[in-house]
Amino acid sequence: MFKVLVASEGATISPTVFEFIKQMNRNTPVLLSGLFLPKLHFIDLLSAGSSVREELLYDEKMHWELVTIVYEFINFCKCNNINYTLYSDSGQFELPELQRETRFADLLIIGEELLKSGNTDSRPGKYLEKLLQDCECPVVVIPEKYTAPTKNIIAFDGSEAAVLALKQFSHLLPGFAANETLFVAVSNDSVRDDSILKEGQLTEVANSHYPFYRMEPEIGNMLEYFSGEKSSEKAMIVAATCTALPCFGAPMFITGY
Repeated sequence: MFKVLVASEGATISPTVFEFIKQMNRNTPVLLSGLFLPKLHFIDLLSAGSSVREELLYDEKMHWELVTIVYEFINFCKCNNINYTLYSDSGQFELPELQRETRFADLLIIGEELLKSGNTDSRPGKYLEKLLQDCECPVVVIPEKYTAPTKNIIAFDGSEAAVLALKQFSHLLPGFAANETLFVAVSNDSVRDDSILKEGQLTEVANSHYPFYRMEPEIGNMLEYFSGEKSSEKAMIVAATCTALPCFGAPMFITGY
């Protein structure tokens, strides 16, 4: 059983996050720990930084929104036979507390829309980077439009972190790791380097963790892959860093900054 932290804000949890958790729990039972913040507090938390203490606005409306979402969370867990714990915020939650929660969790799951909250340009990348800097466990980001993945795409740059990412993914999400898996060569600037997919050690690790995998250097870099027709495929992205990810719109498993 893995401890999974799910973070949400406002009056509801994204239905796509619930759907992913249900799918995960069918393969590996989880202890689901709910972290519920008033609307916009999550982005404020990431923006403020760990050195700033600021009491965020918290009113009666926010209180009842949190009550509603907590009952929704409890009902979801009971209906799906999921063990759960709760943590709610009344405006006092700080970044070190988030870090501590992730330290004792195996996985953090958030909806993509959480990273867009209060962000007028609707680009969640900078908040994702900040979140990954402060988290001490892998993060799964679920898009607003979600279809259960039928394949994995592993963004592999040959680094120690990339090898750890592919092992952590298969360990924490074995049901997803059993899907068809493609290894795509990437580098920090998203330039293809096919040679890193030809290492004998990588083949051994892939054989140990992914029953249906193949190396596909002809796909090109991640940006090329998602700019074409294949962007509509039901894929989950696995990466050691968000710098290897050119876009949102697909479920993402990321292990570090």
